[in-house]
Amino acid sequence: MSLTLTVVIPDHSIGSGLAILSAIITFFFLTPIPVDGVEKEDADFREYLVAHGYDVSQMGLGVHEDGESDRSISDEKAAA
Repeated sequence: MSLTLTVVIPDHSIGSGLAILSAIITFFFLTPIPVDGVEKEDADFREYLVAHGYDVSQMGLGVHEDGESDRSISDEKAAA
């Protein structure tokens, strides 16, 4: 006489376990972002680019479909 043991794990248990694991990893291994975190990251990235010889003179100036850059559009708004 042989007994077989089968374990049935519902699908929602796997998903719940992964969600809990993700929450634990996030809580213990990710640092909180301060209020001015994005601006600080942008400044640090700009300094990194400058230190490695990249030209950042036009960084942040997008060119629109009509060919105008953000700088010319903001100049027009300031003049109006």
